[in-house]
Amino acid sequence: MQSTGLRDKNGKEVFIGDIVKCTRGCPHEVYLEKEYGGTFIGGMPAVYLKGLGDGYAWTEDEEIIGNIYENPELSEDK
Repeated sequence: MQSTGLRDKNGKEVFIGDIVKCTRGCPHEVYLEKEYGGTFIGGMPAVYLKGLGDGYAWTEDEEIIGNIYENPELSEDK
């Protein structure tokens, strides 16, 4: 799995395909926006949470609760 370079609220490294509980309390899959080549200007990873759109800023209050491979039941794309 590909690292995003980000960490969750417990200091755990966040990977593409992880499912995180965001600050709003609902689970979202972490994905990389390929349209931007995987990074934004300045090298910040183009990481999004499915269902939250472009306006969500990573706050490090998110918590990894699983991933799409081992816990597909947690994904909103069931």
